[in-house]
Amino acid sequence: MGNFIAQNSKISYSSGGITSIITIIILVAIGSLIYSLLTRIKNWISDNPWWCLIIFVVLFVLLITSVSILTVKYLKYKKDYHSVVYDKKNKISLETKQLQAKIKKYENLYPILKNFEHEQQYNNDVKNNLGIDGENTVKQILSKLAEENNLVLFNNLYLSSIANKVKQIDHLLISNDNLFVIETKNWSIPTYGDVFNKEWFQYHGDKKVFVASPLQQNFSHVETVYAILNKRRVNLDGFNIYNVVVFVKDNLEMEKHNEILSELNGRAALNISELESYIIDKLGDSSEHFHETENLKNIITKIFLEYNKPENIKIHKNQLNY
Repeated sequence: MGNFIAQNSKISYSSGGITSIITIIILVAIGSLIYSLLTRIKNWISDNPWWCLIIFVVLFVLLITSVSILTVKYLKYKKDYHSVVYDKKNKISLETKQLQAKIKKYENLYPILKNFEHEQQYNNDVKNNLGIDGENTVKQILSKLAEENNLVLFNNLYLSSIANKVKQIDHLLISNDNLFVIETKNWSIPTYGDVFNKEWFQYHGDKKVFVASPLQQNFSHVETVYAILNKRRVNLDGFNIYNVVVFVKDNLEMEKHNEILSELNGRAALNISELESYIIDKLGDSSEHFHETENLKNIITKIFLEYNKPENIKIHKNQLNY
C-alpha cells in the first residue's frame, strides 16, 4: 500500500513538473515572437519614417473626426431633450424618454462625453429671444408701477463705465429717493443662491453645477451708475441705489438667513411674483425730500437721457458688436 502511494506521488510530481516545463516553453516562445515582432516593427519604422508619420496623422484625424461626430450628436440629443423638458406645453413624454435613453447610451459607451454640456441646459437666456421675452415681462410690471407712482423708467440702457467698457442695464427705475438697477434672468432651471455668495448653483439631473451670482454681475452695473452720478457731482445723501435681480420663471430659491443684511446692503434677488411688492415697499419708505429747484429724480433723469439718445445707443451697440 505504501509503495502504491509513493508511486502515485512520483507520477503526480513528474506530471506537474512536465506541465511547468511546457508552460515555460510556451511563455518563452510567445516572448520570443513578441520580441521578434517588435524588432521588425522597430526596423520598419527606422526604414520608413515618412510612412509612419502618414499613418499616425491618418489615425489621429480619424480619432478626432469620430470624437467630433459623437460629441455633436450627443449635444444635439441634450439640446433636444432640454428644449422639450422646458417647453411648458410638453410634459414628460415618449420623446423625452427616448432622448434620455440616447444620452445615457452615449455616456455609457463614452464616459468622457459627460464633460460636454449644452448651453440649453444652463442659462436659457443666452439666446437673445428668450432674454428679450424676459425683459419685456419685467418691463410691463415696471411700466405699470412707473405710471401709478410717478416714476421714471429706462429700459435696455447702455452706459459707459470708468474703464470705458459698455454696460447694458436691463431696467433703471427712478423715484425721488430711490434708484433700482434691475437685471432680468429668464433661466429655466431652478437656481439656488445666497446674496453674499459669488457662486450660486443649479441641478442638471444629478449633477450640481455652479453659476456666477447674477447679483455680482449686476453690482458692476450699480458701480457704473454710481460713477456717472459722482462724475456729475450729484449729491446722493439720503438717496438709495438698489441692486435687484429678477427671475422671470419664479424658480429662484434664496437662503433666508441673510435677508436683513441684504436689505442693509441694498441687494435683492427676487422671483417676478415678488417684484411689485418689493418696489412698493421701498417707495413707501422714502422720505420724499426735494432738491431746491427740482427734485433729484429729475436731475438724474436728465443725466441718463443723455445716454439714451439714439446716436449714443448706436455707438454703444457697435462697441458691444451687436
